[in-house]
Amino acid sequence: MKNLFAFPLLLLWIFCSTFGISYGGMEKFTSRARSVIESVEQQMAQNFKDEFAEAITKEEQQGVVRKYAILGDVFAAQRESLWESPQHGLGGLREKTEAAAPALAPAADSDIAARLTASYHPKALGAVKKVFADFGDLYVNLTKDVQGEVSYQDFRVDRPWSGYWYPFYDRSLYEGDSSPLRKFDRVLAALGFVDSNIALSEQAKYSGFHPDSWEGFCDGWSISSMLLKEPSDVLTVAEVKFSIADQKALAVFAHIGYPYTTYGLKYTGDAASDGTFQDIYPEAFHRLVTKVLGEEKIPLIIDETPGVQVWNKPIYRYRWKIEQDLQKDYAFVVTAYPWLVKERWQANDIPTSMNDVIAPLYRYRLFVDKKIQRDGLYKVVAGEWIEDSFENHPGSVKYVKIGQQPRSANEIFNKYIEVYKKYFYRP
Repeated sequence: MKNLFAFPLLLLWIFCSTFGISYGGMEKFTSRARSVIESVEQQMAQNFKDEFAEAITKEEQQGVVRKYAILGDVFAAQRESLWESPQHGLGGLREKTEAAAPALAPAADSDIAARLTASYHPKALGAVKKVFADFGDLYVNLTKDVQGEVSYQDFRVDRPWSGYWYPFYDRSLYEGDSSPLRKFDRVLAALGFVDSNIALSEQAKYSGFHPDSWEGFCDGWSISSMLLKEPSDVLTVAEVKFSIADQKALAVFAHIGYPYTTYGLKYTGDAASDGTFQDIYPEAFHRLVTKVLGEEKIPLIIDETPGVQVWNKPIYRYRWKIEQDLQKDYAFVVTAYPWLVKERWQANDIPTSMNDVIAPLYRYRLFVDKKIQRDGLYKVVAGEWIEDSFENHPGSVKYVKIGQQPRSANEIFNKYIEVYKKYFYRP
């Protein structure tokens, strides 16, 4: 087991040299890291034993061994990005040292030290497994056109609409006679529901509240924009006129509590998520895109940034190609462009257009086991965000099922949800 410590300790020496930590300080630091590795080693070894025990056939058992061997190269490939990142270098080191596991590749294959089996952060590994459990394993190969040349593939569904995300610091949703919720209260009163005070209840909720500038209803906007048609004209209900922006506002408010499933392990900047900066790993993200966008033909919602802040946006198109990794025979490199609808920073009646769409670049590597194939595709066993995408990739993904009951976070509004559905709901 001595080789298990060799490479992490080398990285510790580099860290201490770079940041001016004394030899005595380094000795304490490496001693602490050694203790961390020793304490986690048994846990990770047990994880391997559990997976190995679940494998029924000899081929499946060999697949588990190959998987853990390949993950050693994932560590080797990631360490440069981890140490170049001034913000996440130490967290990345902690992630990898805490998740370090015994090397499983035969010594004859390569140097054991270079093929340290470094699994993901245990929580991150569980998040990846959840995606595969819910949507099936991921199998990939080169994306080729009819001439056999590597080319882009494309999934697309109907484009959601852009709308104001109503940050918590903005009270225009419920304050003033012309606010959308005040208008909805007047409709309820005209229909005989005299006890409604939705706008006042929202005003009371946020009184004295000091939110961060990024906090708001981007989840309600992104969900409603993919479920409902974009309003196109003024709507009059009980002699109360609702502009296009008003109708969008009610749609956002009515979907704040709409059910969804979150995939990925959100990095929250605290000890509980330390070392999880890769958030949703690319193999899990790719599987969600191909299954939900490609097969189920519905948009996904992604948190666009991997940091603490949350910026939800619907993704309705995905254009990507898969090429052979020139350095690793058992890996592919994916170049992809997700088409995202942007939130708006003010309420208005302007129809959604391509001015509301962005398409960032994602680059990631998928490691495969070429001994496990299905329909000419190879089973993906690991992945990593690379290049600029190491710092710029989705933080998490929301999977929204069609046909659920709209629901707000305001219980008074939910009491009259059928009124909202009757006059405003247009799926």
